[in-house]
Amino acid sequence: FIPSALKNLIIEYYSPWILTTIGITMEEKLILHTTIQAVTMNKPKYWKLLYRGSKHGFGYHQFWNKCNNATNIIFVIQTSADRIFGGYTSKGFVTDKQTKHTTDMNAFLYVMVNGRAKVFFVKTRQDALYFQPGNLFNFGELGHDLSIVANCDKRWSKSKAINGSYELPACKPFGTKFKIKEM
Repeated sequence: FIPSALKNLIIEYYSPWILTTIGITMEEKLILHTTIQAVTMNKPKYWKLLYRGSKHGFGYHQFWNKCNNATNIIFVIQTSADRIFGGYTSKGFVTDKQTKHTTDMNAFLYVMVNGRAKVFFVKTRQDALYFQPGNLFNFGELGHDLSIVANCDKRWSKSKAINGSYELPACKPFGTKFKIKEM
């Protein structure tokens, strides 16, 4: 139970953020918000919307025009099967890097299951993020933990999640391939 005054505060707080269009309950929004704030130690304190697939397009250039060089990014992904998951990076992604791997001590992936956020921390920190031309973003070495392709609303994105860079369980919490409905 969430008091109506708190619901209004949460809606106002999240209004510039992608969660307003993603099909999760108010309680799940609160859980996800609390999880993110706890894991990131309240940094940053306020969030703003950088990119929304349904608004800006799911293409490579549309994504990178909004997200290149941004830091402290939380990704919230809703698949065509209405699964909710994503990741966080304090470093962000940069398209013009010589090295394709990025170290991020604070990166994590998460999945919403039964109203709870399950968080998976990076274990191989030097491979937290991976830049691959043509993909929107990748978490893990070569993007094996979570790889989101350009035009992901029409093309299959994937997660191999076997002995990757994150502490993911063998059950493949994101599934092995999926199409994106919103992010």
